Amino acid sequence: MKANPHLLSIDVGSLELVTATRLATDRIQTLAVPNDPVGHKKLIAHARRSAPDGATVRVGLEATGTYSLEVALLLSRTPGFEVSIINPKTIKNFLRAEGLRSKTDKIDAAGILRFLEVMPFRVWVAPAAPTLALQSIARRLYQLSAERVREHNRLHAIQAHGPAGQIVAKDLRCSISLIKKRIETLITSARQIIQADPSLQRKFELLCSVRGIADKSAILLLGELLVLDPQMKGPQWVAHAGLDPRVRQSGTSLDGHRYISKAGNRYIRAALYMPALVAVRREPAFQSRYQNLVEQRHKQKMIALVAIMRKLLLCLHGMLKSDTLFNPAKLQSLNNQLA
Repeated sequence: MKANPHLLSIDVGSLELVTATRLATDRIQTLAVPNDPVGHKKLIAHARRSAPDGATVRVGLEATGTYSLEVALLLSRTPGFEVSIINPKTIKNFLRAEGLRSKTDKIDAAGILRFLEVMPFRVWVAPAAPTLALQSIARRLYQLSAERVREHNRLHAIQAHGPAGQIVAKDLRCSISLIKKRIETLITSARQIIQADPSLQRKFELLCSVRGIADKSAILLLGELLVLDPQMKGPQWVAHAGLDPRVRQSGTSLDGHRYISKAGNRYIRAALYMPALVAVRREPAFQSRYQNLVEQRHKQKMIALVAIMRKLLLCLHGMLKSDTLFNPAKLQSLNNQLA
């Protein structure tokens, strides 16, 4: 008879991993190890010692970017281990629901363990190496693009100083030019990774079939979408991107405006913005939907644009799942039904 899965939680920090597991006596045991290769080996040995013979070790940890990625990849590739990566906001709200007011690494690790005990365990599938490389490039492109905007804003401000700001203005122009070259270099590197992988190349072509998505936008989107669980449905993509509506209503006293939740991946939202903006100007199917929202349903322009972002993400989900190019006629037919 196969033993029940053994649960282990990890609170991830930049320097330390704090684990929690429940003993046979029902007491929660915690252990702190360094977040480095030596600490990872200690973590695996500790998990195997604490688990019953033959039991699969199910590990839950929060998504904390680069700090959690290395240990998640290691554990997912270790025989006898399964990994679940949990949204940090989910854990925060879970602990708040339990009435906890204090916050320490041990409290967080124990809270993640209790979450694993009562909620379904969603196994995280480690992305392939080219996909991970593409994601790291995509996020660096996001950072550099944001820095270029900040440098442009600083240049605009310093130009108001006239001759007194010429030296700083010159330095800012050099900085902007350098950032532009670095962005171009990263895009070239990403294209090389994509071209070397037929599967990535096909997905890249699918995204670029949408009017409004060019090389950079396709790289930004692929870097985030391809690391998601392959079993996720379109609405789950929307929720993961934080584009799902957040309703605030209670009786007659509260009937507030609907906002998007933003409880998700900000990189996907940022990558969708410009393609959606271009699509409502250049792609008739998206343009008609946008105009219907603004002119017929009297939505604010930004609200209508967010709705287009959500629709675009659903289209991308369908295209990647069915391996089909963008079909404007199909989207237009759907718009006619909703009109």
